[in-house]
Amino acid sequence: EVIAALSARETLSLRDGERITLEVSQPLPVRAVIFDVDGTLVDSVEAYRVVAEQAASPLGIAVTRDDVCRALNTDQPFWEMLLPADQPDRAGTIKQLRDDAAGRWQDVLRLHGRTFPGLRVTLQTLQAWNLHLGIVTGSREGSLQLLSADGLLSFFSVVITGKDVARRKPDPEGLLKCAEALGVDPADAVYVGDTPLDVQASRAAGMYSVAVLSGAGDSALLSAAGPDWIIHSHSYLCRIIHNNQNSLFTKPDSVI
Repeated sequence: EVIAALSARETLSLRDGERITLEVSQPLPVRAVIFDVDGTLVDSVEAYRVVAEQAASPLGIAVTRDDVCRALNTDQPFWEMLLPADQPDRAGTIKQLRDDAAGRWQDVLRLHGRTFPGLRVTLQTLQAWNLHLGIVTGSREGSLQLLSADGLLSFFSVVITGKDVARRKPDPEGLLKCAEALGVDPADAVYVGDTPLDVQASRAAGMYSVAVLSGAGDSALLSAAGPDWIIHSHSYLCRIIHNNQNSLFTKPDSVI
């Protein structure tokens, strides 16, 4: 029996009697691990919901976690997605909401955001394996401050943010720029993120892709995007990345 997040029959256009071949995902032979931040290293989805709710409350607009996740999983601007098409002075209202949310963001993030538990151990292990570590995030600052406050930002040799690129994910510009700065070929790197956009950017950059279920994307959405691995959180990374120093590598059955 095969259990999958997507309908295998529909996704593969299978007919009765057809056979499929299953391949076991292999450990990734990489020299660099590049991370998204929000939803991957930093638990910030609730912070996004709270800041949007606070900004929108004077307009009587409710904001749900599903609204936030839907926006993070696509390249559609959040407020343009949320506001009705007939909203009076729609462009001006969107600008007001963006400015209001931006002004509240740091305080809300400190109260409702956190780095994921056990992150230091993961980063220390990857660093001990002489892997190059980098960050590519669409954020300009924000969640990086939580990494810095926890003494984790120093693990990353290269940090590429939204201000460093002209094109956002799923365009691979940021990932390619990071790989070049790390001194590795894109084919020797893996990008770890929590949304289909992250998977698409990985593919466009020619990198391996690992999707984590700790952020905005769910198993079905991420499966449809086609990453090399889907894992529960960053803590499984050290179990799916090939380590030449450990000849006893085994892949846990619990990893998807």
